[in-house]
Formats: sequence, structure tokens, C-alpha cells
Amino acid sequence: MSNTFNPVVFDTALRQAPDNKNRLSSAEILAARNGKVSALLRAIECLPADFSQAIFDAILANLHLDLVESLRDSFRQGKPLYNNEAFQRAYGALCAMRLVGEAIEANPSTRRMVIAKIRGNMRELASWMLISFGYFPGEPYRPSKPVPSAIETSPQLVACALVTLMGIDIDLAREFLSYGMMNDVAALLWVSSMESSTAKMGRKRSLPREFARVNDHLSKECPILEIFHTYVKTNGPYPETNPILKSFVNGRIGSLNLLASSTVRRASSFYPEVDEGMPQNIKLAAAFSKQLFDITRFLILDVHGGVLREEFSLARMFEQYTRLLDSIARRAGPEKATSLFEFVINSQTMLFDWATSSSHGLISNVTGLARGNLLRIVTNTIKWKVPPAVKEAAKALLLRMVTHTVYPRMLKMTEYTLIQQPKDILGIKDPKFHTFASVVKMRNNMLLEFRDRQIGICDNLNHAPDAQPTHYFHGRTCSRCHSVMYCSEACQRTDWKARHRKECRVLHADYYLPRKHRDSWYRHNLRSFHLSLIISHYNNRLNLLGKEGQDPRFASNLIASFIAIVDMTHEPTEFDLELPERYINRKVYDRSLLMAQDKRVGSLIRELVRAKDANVRLVEGVFAFGHEQIYVMAKLWMRNPNKCDTTGTEDFKVLSSVVRIGPKRDLQKFEGTDISDDHYDQDSD
Repeated sequence: MSNTFNPVVFDTALRQAPDNKNRLSSAEILAARNGKVSALLRAIECLPADFSQAIFDAILANLHLDLVESLRDSFRQGKPLYNNEAFQRAYGALCAMRLVGEAIEANPSTRRMVIAKIRGNMRELASWMLISFGYFPGEPYRPSKPVPSAIETSPQLVACALVTLMGIDIDLAREFLSYGMMNDVAALLWVSSMESSTAKMGRKRSLPREFARVNDHLSKECPILEIFHTYVKTNGPYPETNPILKSFVNGRIGSLNLLASSTVRRASSFYPEVDEGMPQNIKLAAAFSKQLFDITRFLILDVHGGVLREEFSLARMFEQYTRLLDSIARRAGPEKATSLFEFVINSQTMLFDWATSSSHGLISNVTGLARGNLLRIVTNTIKWKVPPAVKEAAKALLLRMVTHTVYPRMLKMTEYTLIQQPKDILGIKDPKFHTFASVVKMRNNMLLEFRDRQIGICDNLNHAPDAQPTHYFHGRTCSRCHSVMYCSEACQRTDWKARHRKECRVLHADYYLPRKHRDSWYRHNLRSFHLSLIISHYNNRLNLLGKEGQDPRFASNLIASFIAIVDMTHEPTEFDLELPERYINRKVYDRSLLMAQDKRVGSLIRELVRAKDANVRLVEGVFAFGHEQIYVMAKLWMRNPNKCDTTGTEDFKVLSSVVRIGPKRDLQKFEGTDISDDHYDQDSD
């Protein structure tokens, strides 16, 4: 395809440097004057750097915004823009920008002059670049009448122009991009190319070939990803130093998803098979997904997720991305999509690792993955005939997912696949999958019961067992630190005088302030559900240990048999009996978040050791929470010991609980413990 170019600009440049005319053949000059872009570019490449600078000066001198109206009218009327004078000048500006870097390298003394000229025409140049895509600043983008040149030349020239600006002066690039170019160009490069290709599509035309041509231009000659990398690495990953990053990420991801999903939606149309046995459109959709994956990996690994974790949640992007991958796999089928599964599982594992590596936005991000059909992707990988290594990776991801089904929102997402759509899991005989499915179904049943009957919470450690609340909504939360709840004003007043007055200030600074504006809040209704899980797992384990819950390792120690850990960060859930000394000597906690409440745990252990009440248990549940863990210590009281003697079933009630959030702990055993009463006489409250 050829585009016209304003011959006046070219002739002006020739007149400014007549001695260089002999470098060009008469045929090349004639072709340039007749508007052949390819001939023009070849002619310009033959010129020395200083002469290219003359062309650049001439083009910038001819930039005028009074032609915008003419260009807008032509576009709306469907007239060919490549014959429009405004478009010719816009295209001339793009061509000139491509040569700026060469001019500066050849003659560094011109650097200051070039920067001054670009800065003086900054708005005009930005406007012309956008207009060359059929996009008018301040107006909605209407690709119904696409600009033919957008596919052939403009994207690569814009990319070269932006890269050139970054090489000249990063402050200049930042100023240029502040006009919205980064976000607009990123989206328009893909949207305009997509619409330009599909608008001319017919059943007799090979759309895959058209897509392949567009993808070739965008991936090889339009290094938007390179621009993005350079810009972020130079300016930093944080919003206060890089205000464009967030809008660019949103625009780039949105346009990539648009192209990839549009390609997949046309999978059932008229696409021929290719040599590798996969429809061409599936391969192209996978290629688009790979570019999105590269951007995401760059944000996660190179930028360390700083702007993403602190500024906004990626849950929506995760949802779109997993839906896209699921659509690719299902459209291609198990036989044709085998080569895609490794990429799909690896990308999902990386996204899951990122989503669970930070406590900020953990539940939203993990839920976004589940909502985007992550579970169906994994189950299909296990169900279909794929390479063993890929299947094992899928199983490992499955077992890691189950550790996060302790959150109701995650359970709700898995319920659709496992309960409402059982046909998706038919034919899966893998024992690890059935372990996962049974655990999820059990927890879903517990969630249904929990909604009808929730465990009450009162953080007054001296609360009478018979007066324990039956519903957590009846509680009163501390208005300053929000980390404790009480069943009544009397209990709140009692606990304030006993211990909370000393710990409230620390909890407010270490817990409430850092988390109140982020999605990393451990709410009391979630604690109530976790207490239900703890009691259920504890009762099931006691039935295996025997009536007394006695472990042979602690046969000589009655108290130790009443302290247990239910670790739900593993699947199957790990269960261990503990010595009281271990809770006092947890040096691995250091001075971590919410560990100020270790004193409450110490109070519970001292009371247990001194009272030696066979009807009281201490159970700590451990839950995954990003790079941290949630530790919920619960004091359980056996309501009816006689019922236990006759039925062998424990009937426990929560007396009190303590929540701490801290680092992942080492489960190594402590040796030589001392559980005498004298050891706990020192009051740590």
C-alpha cells in the first residue's frame, strides 16, 4: 500500500541543501514528488544526518493546527485521508521523528536545538500523531472508517518517535507522554489495526493472513513493550514518580484483551487448519496472550508489583486473562491445544504466585483468578491427555488453591465448577483431584451452615462460658484499633482495664493504619468462619487420636494433649499437638504485625496450665494470608462431657479467641520444655 506525502516539504528540504541533490537519482526524486512513501523513505535514508535535520526543520515549520477541522470533516465524510493536506503533514512529522536520533548522533551539537524545536511543537506533534490514527483528542474514537495508513506505517513511526525521544532526553519524553500519548497510542495501535483488518474482511479473504501481517508489524516494528520497559525503568514503578504508568497498564491490557478475545470469538468461523494441527486464529490469540503475559511478568518481576499492589488491584485483569486462556483451550480442544497447555499452566501458576505473595488485595486477586475459570483450566489439564510434566504442574497448582478455600469468596467461585457444573469434572480419576473436590465440598457445606448459625466472638478472656454470644453481629468493636470485639459494654470495659488499654495503641499503629486503605483487613466475620473450620478439623482429628486426644509423644504430659495446631496452609490439613513452652518461646516471631497479642496467648496458656481443666482445649488455626499467615488461637470448652463419654463425639464451644498476623513460622520442635506452674507465674499482661 502506498501513501502520498506533501511534495512541498520535500522540495523545501532539497532547496535548503542543493549540494546534496546529486545523492538522489532523478527517479527517486520524481517518485517522492509523486507521493510514493516507500521511495521517499529510501531517498531520505540516502541523505546524511545534517540533511535529514533540514527535512525535520522544514516539517516542523509546516505544522499548523488550523487544518484539524479539515481533517476531521474528511474523516467523518469517509474521504480518503491520505489525500488530505493535514494528514500529509502529520505523516511528515512522524517520518521526521524517525530521523531525529540519527541526526543527533551524527552531530551532537544540534541536540539542544532539536530538543527546543520538539518542545515548542509538543502539543501539535502529539495531536498529529493521534489524528493519524483517526483519533481526535477530546472526541470518542470511531474506527468505522479506518485510516488505511495506520496499519502500514504509522504504528512503527510512532514507536520509533517515542524511542527517539527517550534517547534524546527523558524529561522531554515524560513531557511528551504527559499529553496522554502513552495510553492512547497503546490502545489505538491495537484497536485501529484490529478494526482496519476486520472491516475489510470477507469470507473469501484470508483473515488469519491479515492478522498475521498486523501482528508482524506490531511485534517486530512497533516496540511498545520496549518503550514501556524503558520508561518504567527510567522513571520508577511508583505512581508519585510515574503518574502515567497506571493509565498505560490499563490501556495496554484492555487493548490486548480486546484483540485476543476478538480473535478467539471468530474461532468457529472460516479459519483453515495449519500444519501444526491448530487453527491459525488460536495460534494468533495465543501470541497476543503471550505479549500480555510478558507485560504482566515484567510488572511482577522487574517492577516488583510496587505500583500494582499499592495503587490498584489486578483482580479484574486476572479475571479477563484466565477467561481468555480458558476460551483458547476449549476452542482448540484437547488434541489441538496440547502445545498451549504448558504455557497456560505456567502463566496461571505465575499469576497465582503473585496474587498470593502479598497480603494486599489477596482475597480480591485470588477471587479474580477463580472467577476467570482458573479451576476449569486446571481440571481440563488434569482431565485431558497432556504431557505428564504439565499435568503434575496443574496438580501442584490445584493443591495450592485448596489452601485458599478457607475464604468464603474463594469457596463461592469454586462451587460453580465442582457443584453446579459436575459434568466438567466427570472422567477425572486422579486421587489428588478428588481430595481437593471433597475438601471444597465439605467447606461449602460448612459455609452454608455458617450463614445460618455463626460463632459469636468476645475478646474478654474472663468471659463466662454460659454468657458467650451466639452471633458475631451482636458484638462491639474497638473503634480505635478494630482488632478486638466484645459481646457487651461490660465485657469491653473489663478487658480494657485488664489488658486492651496497653495494647490498643500498638495495634492501632501496626495493624489499623497500614491496612485500612488496602484490601488486607482481617474482618471479624471471617474470624468467625475460621473458628468453625478449626473446630471441625479438630474434632475430626481427635476421633483418630482416641477419646482423650492423646498423642504417644506426650503420654507423660496431660496438659500437652490439650494444646493443638491445625495448619490449613497445607493439604491435607496438618495437625499437631504442642507443648505450652512453645507458645512462650516463639522467638521467630520477632516484632511482627499484631504479635503484640502474644500476651493474650500467654494468658490463655497460663490459665490452662494452672487450672488443668480436662474440659478446656487450646487450638490454634493457621491460615495462608499472602507472605504472612493468620494465627487464630481459640479456647474451647466441652459443653457436655457426659455426651462425649457415651457417643465419643466432642461438643466444643468457643470461649475466646486471639488473632495474630505474622510471618510464616518454622514448625520445628522445641526440646527440653518446662511446663511447671512456676514457669508461668511471671505475668506478661
